[in-house]
Amino acid sequence: MRAHGYATAQDWGIASHDTLGLWRALQVTYANAYGRFAVEDNLCGMSFAAIDALGRPAPLAEAAAKRLFADSSGVPPSAGVQVIADRAANGPILEGLAVSRSTGRTDLNIDGALCFRSLQDGDGLDSAEDFFKHARVRFGTREVGTTGKLHGKPAIIIHGRRDALVFPNLHSRAYYALNQVEERRKSQLSYVEVTTGQHFDAFISSLFFGATGVQFAPLHYYFVQAMDSMYAHLTGGGTLPPSQVVRPTPRGVQLYTPANVATLLPAMRQSPAAADRISFEDGVLSIPE
Repeated sequence: MRAHGYATAQDWGIASHDTLGLWRALQVTYANAYGRFAVEDNLCGMSFAAIDALGRPAPLAEAAAKRLFADSSGVPPSAGVQVIADRAANGPILEGLAVSRSTGRTDLNIDGALCFRSLQDGDGLDSAEDFFKHARVRFGTREVGTTGKLHGKPAIIIHGRRDALVFPNLHSRAYYALNQVEERRKSQLSYVEVTTGQHFDAFISSLFFGATGVQFAPLHYYFVQAMDSMYAHLTGGGTLPPSQVVRPTPRGVQLYTPANVATLLPAMRQSPAAADRISFEDGVLSIPE
């Protein structure tokens, strides 16, 4: 996991994110989107449905269906819609209860996971149809790939270091480095990394409320700062904050007040300390701990 970019700052989310089925949900939704598959294609034997008490597909209650637009993120499991393993030995059934045909075990549907892996890397393809599906997914992946070229346009990226789903090493850090390689001195991109931030801002005071209280600082607070900074830059020529690490303190059980915000949520700086400066020199991105 370390070799593939999963850093220690994200370890807190391994158990919770797996329990919530986040990665399994994303693999099926992303693969279908990249390959432009229809629901009837039943990619890798996966589908979505409401379930009964035994985890079997069941009709979605009419009241729940009416609330889908408001209650669902569009990525199951949400609002009563679950991820179903249709090809499981005991399927179709909720993926978390699936018994894989290859192992005879309740192993979170390893058969489905390997199928989605093969669609991405091409390993283990058994037929021309499977190869065609792989080609569709790879083509779609390339379509959404980035060049890193902003053509000198000003931009600010805000990323939480403790984001255990959108990993900094695989997303913002990589994009910033690519932009620096492509645009060099023409780049007007600033990268701000918030040490105790992650993108589930709506959940930080509830789902991730630990023994010591709230464990994360709100990332949206820095988004607002970035928007204000960009507005000042575009309308009055103000200077954008340089790339830097910002180190807020989670509020714990106390509330944010006008008296403590400046201390708990330090602002982005126009002249960050040397220990907080993010730099890119000779092809190497340096981000302070």
